[in-house]
Amino acid sequence: MKKMLSLSLVMLLAVSVMLAGCGSKPKEETNAGGDTGGTPTETKSDLNIGMVTDVGGVNDKSFNQSAWEALQATETETGTAVKYLQSKSDEEYIPNLNEFVKGGYDLTWGIGFQLADAIKTVAEQNPDAKLAIIDSVVDAPNVKSVTFAEEEGSYLVGVVAGLTTKSNKIGFVGGMESPLIKKFEVGFREGVKA
Repeated sequence: MKKMLSLSLVMLLAVSVMLAGCGSKPKEETNAGGDTGGTPTETKSDLNIGMVTDVGGVNDKSFNQSAWEALQATETETGTAVKYLQSKSDEEYIPNLNEFVKGGYDLTWGIGFQLADAIKTVAEQNPDAKLAIIDSVVDAPNVKSVTFAEEEGSYLVGVVAGLTTKSNKIGFVGGMESPLIKKFEVGFREGVKA
């Protein structure tokens, strides 16, 4: 939960910085209720932000969902138009990213480390496009990489588990095998040891 809140805050901050840096003055417009944000805004930004999910989908109760909720909040607060494309397989990452890039979106987010190669490919093919990725580092001048210190929070959870166990048996369930999940596990194990 705390990581989801952190991600939401990072997304809002990143979008806010991007909006401030663009320098375009929003045009005055009354929303007739046709946006997807739910709450009408009094000003409408000229910016468009796209988000491509990994295969977990937009209702994964994790990164994709919290990222989408943050973008919806940005839409409500600033009038920025937001849209997502849900990837059902790895093969959809590049076409989905390209749909936003070729559609002239001001920023395209890739959510999750699984999109790293696709983000790199699309960034190299479209040097004027602005892209961002969560939980991976993509070395390209037009990509902003957002990463976290996962092991720190896991360490604290491990400390709590170690202090509260009555059986001296503690487990860790981390989902799919990946370097990212391994960081969670190592932090947790070290917290238990402490």
